[in-house]
Amino acid sequence: ESPPSPISRLRFLSQSATIAWFTNYMSDTTAQPTVRDYMTADPTTLGPDDPLLQAVLTVRSLSIRHIPVVKDGELVGLITDRDLARASPSILGRTTPEEYNQVFQQNTIQRVMIKNPTTINADALLGDAVRMMHENKWGSIPVVDENSKLVGILTLTDVLRYALTTLETSGTGTSITLDI
Repeated sequence: ESPPSPISRLRFLSQSATIAWFTNYMSDTTAQPTVRDYMTADPTTLGPDDPLLQAVLTVRSLSIRHIPVVKDGELVGLITDRDLARASPSILGRTTPEEYNQVFQQNTIQRVMIKNPTTINADALLGDAVRMMHENKWGSIPVVDENSKLVGILTLTDVLRYALTTLETSGTGTSITLDI
């Protein structure tokens, strides 16, 4: 009988604990991957003047949570599923479905996006990016090249992919449980 995979032994209880574990793990390892190695390259982007409805449809159809906002080739913002949720009328109010939909059709992404988000260079160490995400409680960080052009986005999902790949290939049988 084969031993259980590292994935089945891995239990993370929160995003913060996941990133804390990863940051500690990266400080103890000699392999230092870069952001470019694990980022999502050429992410889907939207423009600041696009309607919020386009962001909602993009988030839902692509099952993503973070969308860089670009204008004239420059990163000008970031919109997240949480930004969209905050902009939504309360379903507990007396809003009709038509009024609810009007909010998303008549308002633009620029109105609720994070303006001029912090970025990281694609050649930065992955551990440094994860540390930034952890310290600021971010779920993603846009990635730029040496000319400050958007080339990707690093998300918590990308970080977890690295962590799981590392655990699967380590062969040490390490089991990690973080209790908070």
